[in-house]
Amino acid sequence: MEVCTSSHDSHDRKWVFKVPPSGGASCLACVMEMLESPDVLLIRKRPALEELRTLLGACGARAARRLREDSRVPLNITLVLLGERSARRDVNVKGQKKFWSRCFAVCTRFLSH
Repeated sequence: MEVCTSSHDSHDRKWVFKVPPSGGASCLACVMEMLESPDVLLIRKRPALEELRTLLGACGARAARRLREDSRVPLNITLVLLGERSARRDVNVKGQKKFWSRCFAVCTRFLSH
């Protein structure tokens, strides 16, 4: 797993997806914990955002089915991604624009499933 938080062991296994073609595992709960945390700098959130983008691209249908089980989860993901734009002030303007652009791309992919 690329992105893993200290509370990973407490996450339900249903949030872990095998991501082709590498076959590596990705824990959606860990990714979201990292993106939600106000204590994590933007530079450390970039790998989590890329992991989310990869997960949604490679496991889109499987992830979408899992996310539909509880409507609060996709709503939370969308709010976290959109909330990053207004919440972050810890990098230069160029970095903020690039990160926001990535958030928007991931959010668009997420909503299209």
